[in-house]
Amino acid sequence: MEENQNTTTPTATANQPAERVIPDSAKWYVVHTYSGHENKVMAAIKQRVEAMKVADRVYDVLVPTRDTVTVKRGKKEEQKEKIFPGYVLVRLTLDDDSWLVVRTTPGVTAFVGVGNRPTPLSEKEVQTILQFS
Repeated sequence: MEENQNTTTPTATANQPAERVIPDSAKWYVVHTYSGHENKVMAAIKQRVEAMKVADRVYDVLVPTRDTVTVKRGKKEEQKEKIFPGYVLVRLTLDDDSWLVVRTTPGVTAFVGVGNRPTPLSEKEVQTILQFS
């Protein structure tokens, strides 16, 4: 029998311990948003998670970006470029409450998946995305 191993993620807020435990049942899901509204949606999801007290099931919200250097008027400027415009990644333990909190957030159009069933990302896909971020 395989035993569940939990992972820890550093978090630093005044009301929480320095590390929190994320169970193996938590998976990364892709949420489709209006293009250009990714950061607003990320902030809204985080706010709703706290307000609706599902922080024990919704762990991380991420807009994958990468740093790029562009030259404008002869000057180099560093910018953050979205890797997947119109998409936000959410790590959660999927149940009716966590799904509802994310799905009904303003700006969220749908979870990415087959039919009405969200499809989690594989660990390999997540590691690749996080490597570019």
